[in-house]
Amino acid sequence: MSQDGRNWARIEGEHHTGALFEVGKPGEWDETFIAGPQVVAAGPGDMRMFYHSYDLQQQRYVVGMATSKEGFRWKKQGAVFSGAPEAGAFDSCGAAAHHVIRDPDSNRWLMFYEGVGEDGTTAIGLAVSDNGRSAS
Repeated sequence: MSQDGRNWARIEGEHHTGALFEVGKPGEWDETFIAGPQVVAAGPGDMRMFYHSYDLQQQRYVVGMATSKEGFRWKKQGAVFSGAPEAGAFDSCGAAAHHVIRDPDSNRWLMFYEGVGEDGTTAIGLAVSDNGRSAS
């Protein structure tokens, strides 16, 4: 937390390690790692943290979301986007790094993301959402 944008203080989360939240339990889509957190204020009392992981069962990168009313206690909402399932697509192995914004003109949510292909190459893609919770 910072009052001036230059000096920061680490805030302890509710998890026993001090984290706000950690990887999922064995068998959950985000059990391997969680990375790339980005928080978007969707409205009063509606903060959304987007992050990504690698789903071992699906064998692909996936973007997930957690929500919070105040930015300290987060509730995971699950996976929200994983790229195209078609072989040969630039994102056939999922969606990793991402950046989410709300378009002020259309009021739609835009997710610019790193698509991962079968050969490990990456490219930038765009997914859209009307509600900021599920993308296409």
